[in-house]
Amino acid sequence: MHQQSPKQSPVFLSLLVLVAALAAASLQASDELLIEQLILDAQDQSLHEQRTWRRLLHFRDGAKKSEIKSEEFFLSAAGKSDPQAELEATLRAYFVSDEEKPNNSARCRFPARYYWLSKYIDLPGYDPRASDCPRFNRWALLDKVDSISLYLVSGYFGNPASTFGHSLLKLNTSDKSGESDFFDLTINFGAMVPEGELIPLYVFRGLTGGYDAGFSDQYYYTQDRVYTRTEFRDIWDYRLNLTEEERTLLILHIWEIIGKKFTYYFLKQNCAYRIADLVDLVVEEPILTNANAWYVPVELFHRIVEIDEKRIQSGQPRLIEQIETIPSNQRNLYHSLAGLSEEERQAVFETIKQKEDTDFSKIKKLGPSGQARALDSLLAYQQYLKAGEGPEASEERKAAIRAILIQRLQLPKSNSANKTKPSLPMTPTQGSRPMLLAAGVGSDSSDDLYFKADWTAFSQDSLSPNSLEGGELVALSASIGWSEEDVFLDSLEFIRVTKLNTPPLSIPGEPKSSWQLRIATDRVDVDGGDALDWNSTFGYGRAWKFGNSTRFRALLHGELHSVGEEFRLLPQIGLSSNWKNVRAELTLGSEWDEAKSAELVWSAQAQYQMKQNQAIRLKTENRHSNRHSLSFVFYW
Repeated sequence: MHQQSPKQSPVFLSLLVLVAALAAASLQASDELLIEQLILDAQDQSLHEQRTWRRLLHFRDGAKKSEIKSEEFFLSAAGKSDPQAELEATLRAYFVSDEEKPNNSARCRFPARYYWLSKYIDLPGYDPRASDCPRFNRWALLDKVDSISLYLVSGYFGNPASTFGHSLLKLNTSDKSGESDFFDLTINFGAMVPEGELIPLYVFRGLTGGYDAGFSDQYYYTQDRVYTRTEFRDIWDYRLNLTEEERTLLILHIWEIIGKKFTYYFLKQNCAYRIADLVDLVVEEPILTNANAWYVPVELFHRIVEIDEKRIQSGQPRLIEQIETIPSNQRNLYHSLAGLSEEERQAVFETIKQKEDTDFSKIKKLGPSGQARALDSLLAYQQYLKAGEGPEASEERKAAIRAILIQRLQLPKSNSANKTKPSLPMTPTQGSRPMLLAAGVGSDSSDDLYFKADWTAFSQDSLSPNSLEGGELVALSASIGWSEEDVFLDSLEFIRVTKLNTPPLSIPGEPKSSWQLRIATDRVDVDGGDALDWNSTFGYGRAWKFGNSTRFRALLHGELHSVGEEFRLLPQIGLSSNWKNVRAELTLGSEWDEAKSAELVWSAQAQYQMKQNQAIRLKTENRHSNRHSLSFVFYW
């Protein structure tokens, strides 16, 4: 009779299964004991209450709920409102892995959490560069990112959300070919707006929190193409001086929140607020100190400069390593053309004026080196026009570029017309802060003095030091007066924008127009009493620049009024200049109404800048009545 081998015996196989089950149970019990010990260690140190843990979950100070809407961001069902429950769930998830889908494990999805926890408790086998997270390792480039920058992009009037500027975060790598950083990652925050959304609906939903928003990552060249090459916006690069530990924690956390949803508010929880919130994770000093009812991009940069200055004074390591400017494509073009000789520049301009893009007869009259420089500048001009057309450039533009390249290849290599970088007037943080508060005295046609107070939510006017090069952007400005007999609203401006186009060179075909927009209500004198005149004004014309700081403009204004003649025309000239700490502006015009009567109107104002954010302002004007005021101005 055949006997079964012991290895094939049902009893033996059962014993093997039992032993394996007992071993697994023992291992599971061991892991459970370890997890409980880690949780106790975290509780003993109150890690769930620490500022960094709450920042990792996006709980603001005192908040009882995370600002992140995406449920997949939380490992605990209660994690959105309970930082302790989320910490415990994070520790439990550390021991859970999926060999088939390693990128989906908690270790791979939330590397910043474990990186920070590892500083306080002993996570067995922890390695921030774990090889079982291939997707994260390809993205993070921890060994190549050597610094992190904050980018401040100048304002753009073509999009309401970009009027006050934009902010980005950039991961700078040491692995660059030459000087190019086009393949560095940039982190952007924006609203998820449906394609084709109507502007009024876009503004309403943006103001009321009607959009989800999130972080996205793109190569820097995509941002450069949009901001500097298509929209012609300048960028200021504030490179942060972070430790390796701070830099690593920030990079790991960015990975955690890419694609996660937040609620978007145009006035506050916008790009600047969220980028500031990211930096707040690794900077000891609070960043969002001025985030009240609204928050504009430049406030973030004023704050980091303020922290940097305080650190210098106390002998601590600086927060800002360096500040660099990235001029717009338009500014670079003008700078390049300015480097040509007068003969070379005129040859380029004459060629631009011609309708035939392949006629280089004017340029061929130059010597070989002059031809080369002129063709290089002409090519830069055509590339500039191509970028302005967007991704779908016209066939005519492409043909013009090909023709220039063919002509240029027939000439020897030549030094570029201007190798230096164009300078920008000032960094935005060298100017005054965006909010204005003023107090002083005023008088009107009654010659009675009254006290007045002014408040402006966002003020970059013609008298304040800013980077708008003679322009203005003022939003929500109120002026209140009071005397022994009365308290009154002197004026309420909803928006005032002045765009003065004063290019250093007159390139044929380039726009030269300047314009001004104002929507407001003003106190006016009517039959010896006061009335509020609701009005809107749009002016259009030209502006010229003389020297470094003097500008002259001539604009024709069309106005609508609720008091008096409804429609009026106001041809007006203006002169503005600054000398050291004094800025002044004069305007002179003639108001024409529907009755064809004309009245001379004028104004003069000056501001003396005592400190960066403190000034004295004097203003006098005559429009239907005389008005004078003297105020102390404080920017904050």
